[in-house]
Amino acid sequence: MASSLGYTISHGGNNNFTSTPDTIRRDTTRFRAQYILSGGLTLGPVRIEATERYRVGDLNGPPCAVCAPPEGSKRARVPTLFTPSGRAEFVTGPLSVSAFAEGQGPDSLARAEVTGRLTPLPFVSFIGAVGTSTDHELSDSSSITNFLRGEAAVRLFGLWVGGGILRRDSTLLVPPTVFGRPYVAVEGPAATGIVASLNGTIYKALRADVFAVRWNDSSGFYRPRYQTRSEVYLSTNWLSRFPSGNFSVLVSLMHEYRSKTLFPVTTDAVPLAAVSVPDSRVWNFHFEVRIVSAILTYQFRNIRGEPYELVPGYLMPRLNQFYGVRWEFWN
Repeated sequence: MASSLGYTISHGGNNNFTSTPDTIRRDTTRFRAQYILSGGLTLGPVRIEATERYRVGDLNGPPCAVCAPPEGSKRARVPTLFTPSGRAEFVTGPLSVSAFAEGQGPDSLARAEVTGRLTPLPFVSFIGAVGTSTDHELSDSSSITNFLRGEAAVRLFGLWVGGGILRRDSTLLVPPTVFGRPYVAVEGPAATGIVASLNGTIYKALRADVFAVRWNDSSGFYRPRYQTRSEVYLSTNWLSRFPSGNFSVLVSLMHEYRSKTLFPVTTDAVPLAAVSVPDSRVWNFHFEVRIVSAILTYQFRNIRGEPYELVPGYLMPRLNQFYGVRWEFWN
């Protein structure tokens, strides 16, 4: 598989006839190509996959001067990059184990993770995961970050009710360069989070999907202490009326909550300070109708028109409607 990504940024010109050409910002074009070779095989309960990604072009070049990474950063100088990855899965009866590893990517991180799931009884399930990431831009012990996850769930009628724990080592928190220079990288301490989930069938075609996380501290940067995502939706093929399966309906109402989030900034007067965005509550509506392979979709995001920010200074859209048609073609 081969793909390409390109974009052009056009800066407005200066209408002042006395300005010199040096004061007019020129257009900027960026381009990246990616080539992927992937293969795998299945032997009984074992499945193995291997992938090689070859990236060429502007891997992490800055789209504008204010978005540029720090001088001397390796991310801005790599013209080509090979990233191998592999996955192995073992599934038998109530036990499934999967392992995944990926080499250095454009963000200089290499990752590895092992996940296991055990369902000893039809109404009881356990999930555990351990992983690590290595930042090749760092040469000290902070370049390696370990994490773990453990959850248990019990099925009550049609709903799975679960809870667990997340744990992450201390790590360097690097902001996306697209937000500009005020935001800086900081060393984040180890963090522990408690998670809760609820998903499954409420009644017939009416279902729910709820997830919540609470971190152990309220002073962590770049993440809210509380975060929830709740969705109640109706999904049906209406087989009693359309036994061919060529018709389906999805109606969904979603609520997302994020508590106050802190961001570290630097100014000429203060080397390190904290700014924040207040908590946000957003409601979204989603409606889809499928007829054979054509899907009519309509989404109404932030239906209450709440003004909110996820990053200070970047106001999110209000009363945003999205609609269209998509098809699937295959032979």
